[in-house]
Amino acid sequence: MRSLYRLAAVAAVSAGIVTAGATVASADTAAAGFKTTVEVGAMATTCILIEKTNGDDVAQGCFKSDGDHVTAWDKEADGLWVRVDWLTDYDRDGACVDKSSEGSAVDCNYNMDEDGRLKFQVELWDGDKRYAETGWTGWLAI
Repeated sequence: MRSLYRLAAVAAVSAGIVTAGATVASADTAAAGFKTTVEVGAMATTCILIEKTNGDDVAQGCFKSDGDHVTAWDKEADGLWVRVDWLTDYDRDGACVDKSSEGSAVDCNYNMDEDGRLKFQVELWDGDKRYAETGWTGWLAI
């Protein structure tokens, strides 16, 4: 049986999008006993981490508005894989996937509308079954 995973989001986004130290939980993660925490910095990168209860990172998803990059990083060779789903406010969507558990993040470079906004969530998958998800971020400037 797999270890229970704790979800923690670490965000460095432009000031004013969310309040520093805010706690965000979707119904799915709250019901499963997961916690999502958002911290705000001054950079244009937002990352969400999925951690084991011992604090080890197992998955990471990020959005970097400079260059329109979405990254997915499967940090542990445990048979699970990572998917970062994203959606824009102009009805474009996609997913960045890392199934390798080898080394660094998969970088998915998109050409997005600079006047738009994007939100994303990180999912941990076991084969074709979603094992855990973080819930969606708020809208982020592209």
